[in-house]
Amino acid sequence: MNAAWKKIGLAGIAALALLAVSGVTHGAWAQRGARNGTGPVATQCAAEIKQFCASKKHGTGDVRTCLEAQKTGLSEQCKKALETTGGGRGRGRGGSGAIQ
Repeated sequence: MNAAWKKIGLAGIAALALLAVSGVTHGAWAQRGARNGTGPVATQCAAEIKQFCASKKHGTGDVRTCLEAQKTGLSEQCKKALETTGGGRGRGRGGSGAIQ
């Protein structure tokens, strides 16, 4: 073990590992938040969700699919949220990468 690692010690290495894992976990929580109706699509498309997709359940992909089916009636901010967020990026757009 080199001198730098000896200074940090086993406790320091464990703390660094924990910090790294917490960063990954935070990203996972952020993704989960988006799935349960609190993410960018839910906030930027709230009016459209209420108008077109009120019966759809958050967290199943149903809201995103519903919104994408209503693309001509979406606000620009909602379209942008759909185009730039989530694991569903590019889904339902015929490979064009943008909502028309």
